[in-house]
Amino acid sequence: MSALAPTLAPADEDLTVLPLPPLFSGMWRSAPHMGDYRSEWLQEMLVERVTWGAEAPTVQLRGTTVAAPGHIWFRFWLAEQEQVVEKYFDAKRQPVGLYVPLCAPLQRQGESYATTSLLLALWLDLPGRVMMMHEAEFESAAASGRMTPSQAELAEANIRILTGGVAAGTFPPALVRNFALA
Repeated sequence: MSALAPTLAPADEDLTVLPLPPLFSGMWRSAPHMGDYRSEWLQEMLVERVTWGAEAPTVQLRGTTVAAPGHIWFRFWLAEQEQVVEKYFDAKRQPVGLYVPLCAPLQRQGESYATTSLLLALWLDLPGRVMMMHEAEFESAAASGRMTPSQAELAEANIRILTGGVAAGTFPPALVRNFALA
């Protein structure tokens, strides 16, 4: 569940005028209930970290608590894969899962990255299950014209590539997959 998890507009609203949600580095810096924001460049990969504050609500995703006071989120901007991966840890610094929002190609602007959400996402839980998320929103956006046919094709191609990479053990990259907190 990204800090910018997309939401559908009311049924009477024209979806063709609503842009797809942006995703950009630094957005967690001012997000509600998040504090202690940090970022670090590791060559071409930007890594962001944020700790959920003491007043943060508890948020569940597919039966797993992914956000609560003291939880720590990391966002990895993977330039080589043109992909963002978020890894979530609980307040005891134990991993709880990975969230992979499908996105358009990453755009680097100086010391920042930006992209556009393609609405679909993958949730990789600790037992190793891979679950697709936000399918209804994706289908609605593709059918209504809110998403271009090329964006829809890119999202569908990326799902195949990423799930194939997960099955082969090549995605997420080892640095992200094995990343742990001491």
